[in-house]
Amino acid sequence: MKNSILLILAAFFIYSCDQEVNKTAGEWVSTGETYEIGSNENVEIVKNMISAFNNMDTDAMQELMADTLVFYGFSQKDPTYLPREATPQWMAQYDSVESRAVYFLPYRLIGEERPDVNAVQTGQLENLYWKDGRVDSLRILNKFFIDSDGKIRAIRQWGAEW
Repeated sequence: MKNSILLILAAFFIYSCDQEVNKTAGEWVSTGETYEIGSNENVEIVKNMISAFNNMDTDAMQELMADTLVFYGFSQKDPTYLPREATPQWMAQYDSVESRAVYFLPYRLIGEERPDVNAVQTGQLENLYWKDGRVDSLRILNKFFIDSDGKIRAIRQWGAEW
């Protein structure tokens, strides 16, 4: 009886290890390409960028950026093209900033048209303290796009009323 139970458990274990798990889901409608969960390495890149932003550490921000970062702000009609070397001037508009992520969701688009589209989506609470005395308290959804070199090349942002 004991051998029968061990044999059944061994068979169950082998059978369960042999099952293929579907790691893709969703669809990019125009192409039919699907998504898969991305890497925690990309989450760390975004965490480091948020930390550098909070510390107003432009050197650290520049290390994490592609040559030009394209920023699509939630309240802007057109994107901002931020060359890496212009980061200190761009950050100079703030006295200080506070950004706190609520979650990190890494994913990757699978397909031939976009072979290196890696993204990390975050929900964030931000307080921006401007040099002119304004304070913006924001609830935003960010999508950080990371290239194959591990550099953030774009950030798309949406306002979120929660």
